[in-house]
Parts: sequence; C-alpha cells; structure tokens
Amino acid sequence: MTEQIRKLMKCFGRAVRRSEQAELDFNDYSNFLAFDVISDYSFGKSFGFLDKERDQLNLIATVDARGEVLNALGHLPKFLRPVMKYFIFDQFWPNGLKATSSLASIGSTAYHERKGQETDRKDLLSFLFNAKDPDTGSPLSENEIIAESISFIVGGSDTTSTTMTSVVDILSRAPDIQKQLHEELDNTFVGPLGNNWVADFQTVNRLPVLNAVLRETMRFKPTSSTGLERVTPAGGKTISGIYIPGE
Repeated sequence: MTEQIRKLMKCFGRAVRRSEQAELDFNDYSNFLAFDVISDYSFGKSFGFLDKERDQLNLIATVDARGEVLNALGHLPKFLRPVMKYFIFDQFWPNGLKATSSLASIGSTAYHERKGQETDRKDLLSFLFNAKDPDTGSPLSENEIIAESISFIVGGSDTTSTTMTSVVDILSRAPDIQKQLHEELDNTFVGPLGNNWVADFQTVNRLPVLNAVLRETMRFKPTSSTGLERVTPAGGKTISGIYIPGE
C-alpha cells in the first residue's frame, strides 16, 4: 500500500509542476489507488492504473455497470432474468450483463497470471491455492478461485475510492474542520519528511480528528446505503415500538 500511495503523490506532484493551477479529478485518482492496492494484495501485482494515470482495462466503469445491473436483476422475477440480455429496447440490460462478463474475464486473467508466477509472496490468491474444503479435504476448484478473484476486485475497491472522494469533497466545503485536521497532522508529523514519506498506520490510526472525519463521512455518505432488508416472521415483530405484521 505504501508504494501505491507514493505513486499517487508523484501523480499529484507531476501535475503541480506542469502548472500551479492544475486541475485533477480526485475521483479518478482515488479509483486508481484503490484498484491498484486491491490488485496488489490479491494477485501480487497491481493493475498499473497509477503508473499510466488511466484505467486501461475500463475496469472502473465495468464494476459500476455490473453492480447496477445485478441490483436491478435482483428485483425481477427469476424467469425474466436470463432473457434480459436480449432486451434491446433498453441498453442498460445488455450493457450491464456485458460488463458482468468483462469483469469475469479480468478476474480470470488475473488468476491465470498469478498462478503462473513462481513466487513465495503471500497474497490472497496464494492462500486460496492452498485452501481445502473442510468437509472433503479437496482443494478449491479453479472456477471457485476465479469467482473469489472477482470478489476481491469488487469487494474493497469501489467502497474505498468512494469514501476517499467523499472525504475530500466534504473537507473542501468545511474550512473549519479542514483547519483542525491540518493542525493535528502538522503537530503529529513535525520536521522535514522527505519526498517519499508516507505516514504509518499505527500513528494515523490514533489521530482523533482524522478518524472523526473518516467515521463521520462514512455515516453521512455511506457507500452501500441499500438498507438491510428482512423477511417478517409469521407472528410479526415489534421494532422500536412499532408493530410490523407478519406475512
């Protein structure tokens, strides 16, 4: 992670050297960072978005389209789901399902590239290669590991990048909070720090203002605010003093 953060800082540094009035879309760069970190942890090799300063795999848009169409499919009757890719009157469906296939291809490619490496590195896939079914003692199948690979890509990247972007957005609109955070960081990290310096987790994890900003951002702008659906039990249930009848 430290190396990827250094790359992000270099991207910002290059932009400022080109022009002090340089404009960057932080949403793009937060995505580049999140996907590079996740892929490095998962497959032992980053996707290289920060190196190229672009998403050469079109992965960000693919993950977004896949998530949208899968959420929509979940609200349709089961018998309709297989035929929605043929619903040409609304390209949302075929495009979203195409994104699902594209993500599966990216996950499969990452799996096969990692499997072909001769390395002792302990990334997430290395544990799956050695994992065994607790009931049968059999190793995981290739399809199971590829499915997990796709979960790695989706699981932490989009939520992390969205939270980082929300933090920057909220701080830019709250100069008083921004000042408090600056003071906390300046008082914690004193002296010349060097061009390649990155704060250590043990220290920043104990900073009250920084952690309050992060937690309040996640409360105010949750990345997965879809609710927690429940099936009402047959006898009904009382929640917070309100009776909900059973189905």
